[in-house]
Amino acid sequence: MGGIAACTVALHPWVGKRDGEDPLVGMMSVLVAITIGSPIAWEHHYGAFLPVHALSLPTLMRYRPMGTSTAPLLLLSHALASQVMIRPDIIFWNRWVGIAGSHLLFGAVILFGLLSGLRACNPGNAPLPR
Repeated sequence: MGGIAACTVALHPWVGKRDGEDPLVGMMSVLVAITIGSPIAWEHHYGAFLPVHALSLPTLMRYRPMGTSTAPLLLLSHALASQVMIRPDIIFWNRWVGIAGSHLLFGAVILFGLLSGLRACNPGNAPLPR
Protein backbone atom coordinates (compact mmCIF):
# COMPACT_ATOMS: atom_id res chain seq x y z
CA MET A 1 0.00 0.00 0.00
CA GLY A 2 2.87 2.37 0.77
CA GLY A 3 4.33 1.76 -2.68
CA ILE A 4 1.09 2.84 -4.33
CA ALA A 5 1.09 6.00 -2.24
CA ALA A 6 4.73 6.75 -3.14
CA CYS A 7 4.07 6.27 -6.85
CA THR A 8 0.95 8.45 -6.65
CA VAL A 9 2.87 11.26 -4.95
CA ALA A 10 5.73 10.98 -7.45
CA LEU A 11 3.46 11.06 -10.49
CA HIS A 12 0.99 13.66 -9.26
CA PRO A 13 1.79 17.23 -10.27
CA TRP A 14 2.07 19.56 -7.32
CA VAL A 15 -0.57 22.23 -6.80
CA GLY A 16 0.35 25.59 -8.25
CA LYS A 17 2.22 26.83 -11.25
CA ARG A 18 4.59 24.18 -12.60
CA ASP A 19 6.44 26.19 -15.23
CA GLY A 20 10.17 25.76 -15.03
CA GLU A 21 10.12 22.62 -12.88
CA ASP A 22 13.24 20.58 -13.43
CA PRO A 23 12.10 17.38 -15.18
CA LEU A 24 15.17 15.56 -13.83
CA VAL A 25 13.92 15.99 -10.24
CA GLY A 26 10.57 14.52 -11.25
CA MET A 27 12.23 11.60 -12.98
CA MET A 28 14.43 10.91 -9.94
CA SER A 29 11.33 11.00 -7.72
CA VAL A 30 9.61 8.43 -9.91
CA LEU A 31 12.71 6.20 -9.93
CA VAL A 32 12.89 6.22 -6.14
CA ALA A 33 9.11 5.71 -5.83
CA ILE A 34 9.01 2.67 -8.11
CA THR A 35 11.94 1.16 -6.25
CA ILE A 36 10.13 1.66 -2.94
CA GLY A 37 6.90 0.31 -4.43
CA SER A 38 8.49 -2.73 -6.03
CA PRO A 39 7.27 -5.95 -4.42
CA ILE A 40 10.75 -7.43 -4.76
CA ALA A 41 13.66 -5.00 -4.71
CA TRP A 42 17.06 -6.63 -4.40
CA GLU A 43 20.16 -4.79 -3.25
CA HIS A 44 21.38 -4.13 -6.79
CA HIS A 45 18.16 -2.25 -7.59
CA TYR A 46 19.24 0.39 -5.10
CA GLY A 47 22.41 0.93 -7.17
CA ALA A 48 20.43 3.47 -9.19
CA PHE A 49 20.44 5.71 -6.13
CA LEU A 50 24.13 6.63 -6.46
CA PRO A 51 23.50 8.89 -9.48
CA VAL A 52 20.28 10.16 -7.86
CA HIS A 53 22.23 11.23 -4.77
CA ALA A 54 24.96 12.81 -6.92
CA LEU A 55 22.58 14.67 -9.24
CA SER A 56 20.29 15.91 -6.49
CA LEU A 57 23.08 17.11 -4.18
CA PRO A 58 23.65 20.58 -5.73
CA THR A 59 19.94 21.38 -6.01
CA LEU A 60 19.17 20.13 -2.52
CA MET A 61 22.01 22.16 -1.05
CA ARG A 62 20.86 25.27 -2.89
CA TYR A 63 17.16 25.15 -1.95
CA ARG A 64 17.30 23.13 1.31
CA PRO A 65 13.69 21.89 1.32
CA MET A 66 14.07 20.46 4.85
CA GLY A 67 15.97 23.45 6.21
CA THR A 68 19.19 22.75 8.08
CA SER A 69 18.29 19.04 8.22
CA THR A 70 18.68 18.64 4.45
CA ALA A 71 22.41 17.87 4.40
CA PRO A 72 22.36 15.38 7.31
CA LEU A 73 19.30 13.65 5.87
CA LEU A 74 20.93 13.33 2.44
CA LEU A 75 24.08 11.94 4.05
CA LEU A 76 22.05 9.48 6.13
CA SER A 77 20.07 8.42 3.06
CA HIS A 78 23.25 7.76 1.12
CA ALA A 79 24.85 5.91 4.03
CA LEU A 80 21.81 3.65 4.43
CA ALA A 81 21.14 3.02 0.73
CA SER A 82 24.74 2.30 -0.22
CA GLN A 83 25.50 -0.43 2.32
CA VAL A 84 25.28 -4.18 1.86
CA MET A 85 24.75 -6.56 4.75
CA ILE A 86 27.71 -8.89 5.08
CA ARG A 87 25.78 -11.32 7.26
CA PRO A 88 22.13 -11.24 6.12
CA ASP A 89 21.29 -14.12 8.48
CA ILE A 90 21.22 -11.72 11.45
CA ILE A 91 17.89 -10.28 10.30
CA PHE A 92 16.31 -13.59 11.32
CA TRP A 93 17.56 -13.51 14.93
CA ASN A 94 14.51 -11.64 16.19
CA ARG A 95 12.08 -9.03 14.94
CA TRP A 96 13.96 -6.05 16.41
CA VAL A 97 17.26 -6.99 14.85
CA GLY A 98 15.36 -7.72 11.64
CA ILE A 99 14.52 -4.05 11.30
CA ALA A 100 18.22 -3.47 10.59
CA GLY A 101 17.74 -5.48 7.41
CA SER A 102 15.50 -2.71 6.04
CA HIS A 103 18.27 -0.11 5.89
CA LEU A 104 17.96 0.15 2.10
CA LEU A 105 14.25 0.91 2.36
CA PHE A 106 14.81 3.52 5.09
CA GLY A 107 17.46 5.25 2.94
CA ALA A 108 15.07 5.24 -0.02
CA VAL A 109 12.22 6.71 2.03
CA ILE A 110 14.47 9.53 3.29
CA LEU A 111 15.63 10.28 -0.27
CA PHE A 112 12.03 10.24 -1.52
CA GLY A 113 11.05 12.70 1.19
CA LEU A 114 13.89 15.04 0.20
CA LEU A 115 12.99 14.88 -3.48
CA SER A 116 9.30 15.42 -2.71
CA GLY A 117 10.19 18.45 -0.61
CA LEU A 118 12.31 19.75 -3.47
CA ARG A 119 9.42 19.32 -5.91
CA ALA A 120 7.06 21.03 -3.49
CA CYS A 121 9.24 24.13 -3.24
CA ASN A 122 9.39 24.22 -7.09
CA PRO A 123 12.99 25.38 -7.58
CA GLY A 124 12.31 26.26 -11.22
CA ASN A 125 10.30 29.30 -10.11
CA ALA A 126 11.94 30.05 -6.78
CA PRO A 127 14.42 32.92 -6.58
CA LEU A 128 17.99 31.99 -5.82
CA PRO A 129 18.78 32.20 -2.10
CA ARG A 130 21.21 34.87 -0.97
